[in-house]
Amino acid sequence: MAMSLPALLRKVLVLGRVVTILVGFLFVAETGSRVRKFGLAGFNPWEVGTIKLTLMSEFALEPPTRDEDTMGSWGLMPNTRGWNKGEPFEVNNLGLRGEDATRKKSGGVLRVAVIGGSITMAAGIPLKDTWPVHLEELLNQPAGVEPVWELLNLGVPNASTTFGQQLKRACYFRPDMILWQVGKQANLQTINRNLRIASEFARKRSIPIFAFELAGGRCTAMTSRFFELLPPLEVLYGPSDYIYPSDKHPRGAIHRRYAKGLQDRIMERRERILELTKGDQPVRGNSYRPLRPEPWVDPEHRAWHLYSWDVVSAGLNATWDRLMNIGEQGPSS
Repeated sequence: MAMSLPALLRKVLVLGRVVTILVGFLFVAETGSRVRKFGLAGFNPWEVGTIKLTLMSEFALEPPTRDEDTMGSWGLMPNTRGWNKGEPFEVNNLGLRGEDATRKKSGGVLRVAVIGGSITMAAGIPLKDTWPVHLEELLNQPAGVEPVWELLNLGVPNASTTFGQQLKRACYFRPDMILWQVGKQANLQTINRNLRIASEFARKRSIPIFAFELAGGRCTAMTSRFFELLPPLEVLYGPSDYIYPSDKHPRGAIHRRYAKGLQDRIMERRERILELTKGDQPVRGNSYRPLRPEPWVDPEHRAWHLYSWDVVSAGLNATWDRLMNIGEQGPSS
C-alpha cells in the first residue's frame, strides 16, 4: 500500500533531524580538534593546509637541489609561531627552539649545540619542559660558577637523514661542543654511518662531539680525543607517557629524566670537556649559510581534512597497541 504524503513527510523530517544531529556533532568535534591542534588558526583554510603552522621543516619534503656551498636551511623557519601536537610552538630569530639569541657567543660561556630528531626538538612539549632546557638549568647549578653553560636546541624531525648537514649547521653557531641524540628510528646502518661521520668531523674540526642513545645500546663506536659515545640513558616509558595517542613522543616528565641522566654523564667528563674547549678553536671550512625556507603544503592534510577522525583513529590504535603489548614498556625515537 502506498505511503500517504503526510507520513512520507514525517519520515523525511525525522531523517532530517537525525542527519542534522550527526552533522552538528561532527561540526563540534571537528571544531574542538582544530582548536586543540592549531588554536584559532584552525579556521584559516590556508594556514591549516600548510606545514608552516606545525613543523616548518624544509627537508621533510624532498628539498630543492641547491649548491653544496649553501646546503639549504635544514631546519625550522625563523621567527614563526604555530601549533605542534596541540601545543604552542615558537621558533626564534635563528631558526631554533628557545629564546632569541645571537650567533656571537658571550665571554665565560660554554656553548653546546644540541642536535637530534623530534624528541630533541620536543614535538608537542612546551619549551620549558624540553630536556635541553632542563639540562641547561642542571648544568648551571649552583649559579655563578663558570663556565655558564648555554645549550642551543637545533633539533629537527628525522635528523638522521640529513646528519652531515646538521653538523655543518651546528658549526654555524660556533659551539664549544656538540651533543648529539642518536635517533632510534634510523636503521643500524644509518646510525653507524653517522657515527663515522661524527667521529671524522670532530677530528677535522677539533670540536668535541658527545653522542648518546635514549636507550638500547644498539651501536658501538671508538672513543677518540674529540669524540665519545656516551652510555645509553635507558629511560623507559610506555603508552601512558605519550603526549598524544599512538604518537610515542614522551611527556615532559620523561624529558626531565633525560636531562638528569645527561647531567650525570657530562659532569663525569667535566674536566675533560673544559680542557678540550679551552681557547677558541677555529671552525674551518664551514660553508653553511642559513636560508629562509618557504612553507610547503601538506598534500594529505588540506583544509577539508577531518582532524576529529585523526583523534578517534589514533585513540583506537593506541588502545589496540596497549592490548597487544600489555606488560611491555620501551623507548621511542
